[in-house]
Amino acid sequence: MRSFWFMSLGLLSGCFSPGQSDLGSTWSIKPPEQASSVYTKVFLPADLRRPALVTYDRGQITVHDLERWAAPLQESLARNLAGRVAHLPIQNLVVNVQRLEVSTSGAVTLLYTANFTHTQSPGSTLEIKSDIVQLTSVKVLSDLNYPLTAAFSGYVNVPDSIGQDIEEWLRKEQGVIAKPSATVTVPSK
Repeated sequence: MRSFWFMSLGLLSGCFSPGQSDLGSTWSIKPPEQASSVYTKVFLPADLRRPALVTYDRGQITVHDLERWAAPLQESLARNLAGRVAHLPIQNLVVNVQRLEVSTSGAVTLLYTANFTHTQSPGSTLEIKSDIVQLTSVKVLSDLNYPLTAAFSGYVNVPDSIGQDIEEWLRKEQGVIAKPSATVTVPSK
């Protein structure tokens, strides 16, 4: 009787064993290739300060509990943003993200404020306030055709977009972009 009971329990548990899709995934944003001396901090809304991947579709938030970030999202975005702006004449970059919504299709809605100091005037803080930015998804190469790959690519796109905005602002407002070995003066309009 005891062996029948264990055999029945074994068959029953086989019916409820999690499939591969039930195990979830761990998502990791690749660290930047270029080292940076720019101290960078990113603050995210409370919805995104969790270990799970979050998507927004048609006003609905979905927390994908089985889809986990390998490192906290704030840290990954800050590390990648620091690498993106490493060649710029800035230091102490702090980005406060007021809105970051990534859909399952990879479309991104972003609103942020960036504060940083220019290396040529270390005592003053410069500020960029973005408008609401709509980013289209970038293709992330994956061995698997996984449903949330597009959403993940949306998150990967965020540091590059903010870094590009900072670079364009410096080019426009300051007229100078410092490269690692030289300074190039950009004509003002």
